Amino acid sequence: MWHTSQYVNASGATNSYTKARRILIASQINWIAVDGLKQAAELKAKIRYAHREAEVMVTPLDKERLHVEFKLPQMAIAPGQTIVFYDGDTVVGGGIIEKKGENKIWAE
Repeated sequence: MWHTSQYVNASGATNSYTKARRILIASQINWIAVDGLKQAAELKAKIRYAHREAEVMVTPLDKERLHVEFKLPQMAIAPGQTIVFYDGDTVVGGGIIEKKGENKIWAE
């Protein structure tokens, strides 16, 4: 089941700076610990150096792009930033955030 969620700041305003996002498209993927993904995988990801690791479902769209869905909404997803994927303490790979997507909730 999918739900749409929207976040607002204390004043009730919604804009691109106050919305948390669940979905992004990453490109320019550099795989480190694997040869690439052939199917969806549950990993952890960081979108900023000081950002906490967060659970994600990573699905390959083609050889160059990934659909990334966070289990919980994340603040400050912005095109041009890097995203790094982890499996435990192992860096699996990373890429560049191409665009942010809709706020759908991960189906469990």
